[in-house]
Amino acid sequence: MPVEFKVYNAQGTSPFRVVWMKGKDLPLSLNHNREMTLQYIKRGEGESFINDHKCYFCRNSLLISRPNDVQRCIPTPGSLIEKICFVFPLAIVDGFLPHSFYLNLPHVLHLSEKEATRIRLLIQNVSDELIHKNKFWYEKIIYETKLILILLSRCRQQKAREPPRHPVLLKALNYIENNYRLNITIQSLSRQFYISGSRLSHIFKKEVGMGVKQYVIQRKIAEAKRMLNVKHHPKITSIANTLGFKNIGLFSRHFKKATGLTTSEYRHALLCD
Repeated sequence: MPVEFKVYNAQGTSPFRVVWMKGKDLPLSLNHNREMTLQYIKRGEGESFINDHKCYFCRNSLLISRPNDVQRCIPTPGSLIEKICFVFPLAIVDGFLPHSFYLNLPHVLHLSEKEATRIRLLIQNVSDELIHKNKFWYEKIIYETKLILILLSRCRQQKAREPPRHPVLLKALNYIENNYRLNITIQSLSRQFYISGSRLSHIFKKEVGMGVKQYVIQRKIAEAKRMLNVKHHPKITSIANTLGFKNIGLFSRHFKKATGLTTSEYRHALLCD
């Protein structure tokens, strides 16, 4: 089935965003936001890869990524995914709950039917306010966001278990995170960590769900999406050069493959009502 992709935004310096996605072939690109992101899984199953953690998700799971987290949703092959993503600036609610609360949030929560329904309805309320912008709509969104955070503070005992990670993988991911703008290859990583290329490739593919080359490209694209998510973003050529692409054509092809959208379509979808 074709992928459905709908976005509702608050314009201005403190954007809120609700994204509705449904389909069997959702883009598998990495995401790197400066905001808080909650993904409610209404239907489907798979794995969530956030930073160096990987957790199983299913219906009524909530995927949580904090500012600067690198996140990827990996659906089970053939699984129909229907999810609602709520993105909001943490600064808006900073101080509402202790800072330790945000730092200690798990990457995946498995919600009860009642908890899932309440959170889904609250996100729906935010979406409605973004669409209609009735009187005091902005204040209402902040209120709904705080209610969601209160619910999360009471759901943390359902934290999903995370399998242990291979130590070489952790080192490789950390190295890529600090140097992804460079030309990183499986050969350069294997030399860096004194491991054979074939062994590292096997570990990376098994744990992350993609090869090193694809991951590095996706990490570059994740940063490109972040750079495009501002009102006065750099020129596309400047973004491509900054991220180490040889030319804008190569960058554009990788961006379209990773997101399913051109850079212009992406900007229009995320920043326009």
